[in-house]
Amino acid sequence: MNRLAINRRFTHLAHFALIGGIGFVIDACVFSAVYYGMEGPLMFSRIVAFLCAATTTWYGNRILTFAVLEVQQAKLRQWGKSMCSAMLSGFPNFVVFKFTTSILGTEGIFIFIALILGVGVGMLSNYALSCYWVFPDNHLPKN
Repeated sequence: MNRLAINRRFTHLAHFALIGGIGFVIDACVFSAVYYGMEGPLMFSRIVAFLCAATTTWYGNRILTFAVLEVQQAKLRQWGKSMCSAMLSGFPNFVVFKFTTSILGTEGIFIFIALILGVGVGMLSNYALSCYWVFPDNHLPKN
């Protein structure tokens, strides 16, 4: 791989990470609002936050990371594929979250440690699915 290709790949991954970071902030904020603010059940709060974050990252990746420029592309179909990708990647995310909270508990910062660990586990499979299934024609930046 030449230097230009490596730079493009790094930029692509950096965009994906930036959008993922924004998604994580949405995830943590919505989770906190539902769990603490509305006193929702733990896993219900996690699911609501996950769906909000997954929609945010789909949109961000669509306009920045994968630069989908085709106006006519079926957004609803692509969003559906993105949600499927997020849910497949969300399974290990939720398992790690639940396992970590069962060990550390849900008090104070421990719940956010569980959230970070869960999100981290799901990130790699989500990137691969995004590149090769959700945005297959846009997985590398153009020259």
